[in-house]
Amino acid sequence: MPTCHKLTAILAFVLSSFTSLSSHAAENTPNPTNDLRAEVESINTRFGDCAEKAKVDSLMDFYTRDVIFLPEYKQAIFGIVDLTKFYEDWFRAVKIGSYKKEIFKVQQLPGYVLEIGHLSVGYAIKGGTEPEGGTMGTANVYSAKYMIMWKRNRQGRLRIISEAFGSDKMINPEEMPYAMVQVKDNPGLKENHLSKELEPEILAFDSALVKCILQGDGETRASQFAPDGIYMPHFDKMLVGMDALRPYMIRTYRPNSIANVKNTYREILNLGDYVFIDGHFTVGIDNGRVKGTFEGNMSNLMKRGPDGKLRMYCQLAHNDSLPRIN
Repeated sequence: MPTCHKLTAILAFVLSSFTSLSSHAAENTPNPTNDLRAEVESINTRFGDCAEKAKVDSLMDFYTRDVIFLPEYKQAIFGIVDLTKFYEDWFRAVKIGSYKKEIFKVQQLPGYVLEIGHLSVGYAIKGGTEPEGGTMGTANVYSAKYMIMWKRNRQGRLRIISEAFGSDKMINPEEMPYAMVQVKDNPGLKENHLSKELEPEILAFDSALVKCILQGDGETRASQFAPDGIYMPHFDKMLVGMDALRPYMIRTYRPNSIANVKNTYREILNLGDYVFIDGHFTVGIDNGRVKGTFEGNMSNLMKRGPDGKLRMYCQLAHNDSLPRIN
């Protein structure tokens, strides 16, 4: 029988070997989340390279033909034809110096991938003047949150079916990197496009949402999010989890400030436990001092809780035009 010292040494060797083997196994065990993130990061790198080189045709290959593109301070863009024109007009007027995405979260859904994060676009207006006689205008940076839904095609390739982004600080329309691009009025997001299966549930959710907004009930507004929900609001930073969401909603929604609200939704995908819908909102303000209206777009990923009810999981909202003050 080994002595106490020998037994201790043997146990230490076994534990050390087990730990080493476990670590080695962990290092060589595929991690689906890491693999997915690496895949999306690789795509984003190629996308940024195409943007910097103004390769519009190559950029369009990252999108589905029926893509919904929601640019801040512009009307919604439907389909690859109009999106191609948007990029062509943009790159005709602006030189992109850098186009970078920093991923905050990627999530696998059956046949789809959600991506949210931070977008930074460095750009200069063409035809500007610089002290040393350059042909480019002063460099600018657009800093924003973004939300993308990818769809995996039959060949296994990811393509964008919905993309939205919004500045993380107060910004005016003329400060947008594509401010000079003219986009035609698109009423498509101002009408409901929901399946008969999903419509009653979404409209009931919306009715409760509008009620709490009109009442200035921030507590109830927060409770409509999942506990681990993520909100990307107008002109502000990303909010993650209820500890961040609840104080924001209570500060934002106050009684006797919102006069009317109208939301419309376009169903993108319904996976049962997850529902993704893009939408449009019109909000009337009347706080006794200021009356006006502002409109915008939103991307919404909802998920079912343990009770089977849909709650907001990830939402991005931005203005699609300047507010109108009466």
